[in-house]
Amino acid sequence: MESFFTHAPFADKNGIKKYTKTDFYWGITPREEIEKFIALGREKGFEQANKDFSFAGRFGYAESFRRADFHFLLPLKKDSVILDLGSGFGNVTIPMAKHYGHVVAVDASLPLLEYSSLRAKSENINNIDYVQVDPLEECNLPFKPKSFDAIILNGVLEWVGPARTDATPTAIQKQFLKHLSTLLKDDGFLYIGIENRLFSGWLRRDPHSKLKYTSILPRFLADWYAKKKGHAGGYRTYIYSSFGYKNMLRQAGFNFTKFYYPYTTYREPEYIYSNAPAVRRFLFAGYLKNIFTKKWTSFLKILSFVNADRIFVSSFMIIASKTREGIERTPYIYDVTKTLSPDVVKEDVYMKVPSKNEKARFMVFHQSDNKPYFEFEVDRMK
Repeated sequence: MESFFTHAPFADKNGIKKYTKTDFYWGITPREEIEKFIALGREKGFEQANKDFSFAGRFGYAESFRRADFHFLLPLKKDSVILDLGSGFGNVTIPMAKHYGHVVAVDASLPLLEYSSLRAKSENINNIDYVQVDPLEECNLPFKPKSFDAIILNGVLEWVGPARTDATPTAIQKQFLKHLSTLLKDDGFLYIGIENRLFSGWLRRDPHSKLKYTSILPRFLADWYAKKKGHAGGYRTYIYSSFGYKNMLRQAGFNFTKFYYPYTTYREPEYIYSNAPAVRRFLFAGYLKNIFTKKWTSFLKILSFVNADRIFVSSFMIIASKTREGIERTPYIYDVTKTLSPDVVKEDVYMKVPSKNEKARFMVFHQSDNKPYFEFEVDRMK
């Protein structure tokens, strides 16, 4: 494979290409804990270390591959080259590496890359490059233009802003997105998993600042309030409404967008549905009662009746492309379904529904029918 790097790394540590001299760490697990695990993993192997070691505060987060279920709905081909930014524990990197041609896992935290690399090695996965970089606000990614079929930002865009104070988070995020557009092939696309500013639950506790009201307040008031509450840098983890995301992406050169809506959140979605009327009718006809209280389900049904449910969901899954061709290709799951059922056509739509095992479960609908005509499961790990 032709190299997509602009220059050689400063160093190579245990297979991690280091393109930064900054020592940065972020993670739900304390750094000393994960470094102990990595040392044990290098000595005994990942699987044995996983049996012998218990992370403080991990809560199974590092091992959940349900977070990557969105990738089946992306317009990807089997040989796609994918850039996973903010790859963390590898929850998205490793499942995607099992299904596509090559994945470049990028993070500013070396221990997280080492953890993911150990896990991939234990599963005999060898189509991943691991790359440590400067914080993403610097827009200093070491890749050639038009190198990738897809770029993944899963729970990342909101964190592009806090490391710089020379501009507003919106300006920094827009600059970053413009930079990413140059790294995509002409028919490539960007995927973003992120919270919705208008979700009522964030009034009680913002998902990032952990303060009340900051997501919904005017930005200058949220900044003042955050500083008053002891956040020295103010409020800088900006999230937006669907209109806000569309507008920012358009200004960054992504003229075409498609939204999927997860319940309850993009992080580990029970359901993923599109705006197709058939899927929405089916979901709100009864499926939501399995995950929400009666009052909340009734409220969502009312919102759905006036086509307002998508405005107030907790989070979005967004596909954005510079060209119409990049967003209108059939999703990867189509190639799976057409091998299982001759009835599946390109105009059909899909909804992901809960599954408790290693299989991701989907329903297939005709555009005009509110009942699924085909259900199937696909192995997350093959």
